[in-house]
Amino acid sequence: MASLARLNDNDPRVAERAEVFIGGLEIANAYSELNDLNEQRSRFEKELIMIQDAGGKAIMPDHFLKSISHLPECGGIALGLDRLVMLFCGTDSIEDVMAFPVDYI
Repeated sequence: MASLARLNDNDPRVAERAEVFIGGLEIANAYSELNDLNEQRSRFEKELIMIQDAGGKAIMPDHFLKSISHLPECGGIALGLDRLVMLFCGTDSIEDVMAFPVDYI
């Protein structure tokens, strides 16, 4: 289950999401947006605990959560242009196609 994907009405064990792979590389991620404030808050609370347990800094995105109630039913797909460039360049490392990798900043 993706943290921002709506669960399927007919089978709540399944999230309405898909991924596009080419040559074993994930190129895009698509899903129906979760617009249920209570469900989203519950998911974030679980993820924040996992982040804290791993020693990370966890902050509840309250502004985002307030906006969810205004979100209509929608969905979309995000194409990773960097991943597409990786495919065209024949590389396995995203750092090979990044203009400013973190290590060089």
